[in-house]
Amino acid sequence: DGQKFGRVDVVVSSRARSDSSMQRPSVKREMELSALSVTPSENGGVILGKVTNKSDTVVTRLIIGAIAYNEAGEIIAARTDIVNDAPVDPGATIDFQLAMNLMVEQPANVEYFVEGVTVEAP
Repeated sequence: DGQKFGRVDVVVSSRARSDSSMQRPSVKREMELSALSVTPSENGGVILGKVTNKSDTVVTRLIIGAIAYNEAGEIIAARTDIVNDAPVDPGATIDFQLAMNLMVEQPANVEYFVEGVTVEAP
């Protein structure tokens, strides 16, 4: 049987630096997912789709996450990853692939999130 997760918590912590030359990331939430397909397999599954940068700035990193649930509402797979190799211009759409290593059955439901991150000079 596959492993099951009762809960997945993600905690991000940061501390401000006094170095004024440090680049500051800016999170853009104006991203749109489309053309999503979910394919489970014995070796883990994959989610394919497209993401469009709906913001007015170039995004240097696109972070996509997915949580897959079975019929009972239990988490059967979860993954977050950076899905782009190059900056994404405003209005541009790119294809992405997100490996879901533990997804061996067709999920009943999948929740997605996407964030675009741009690193800005101080």
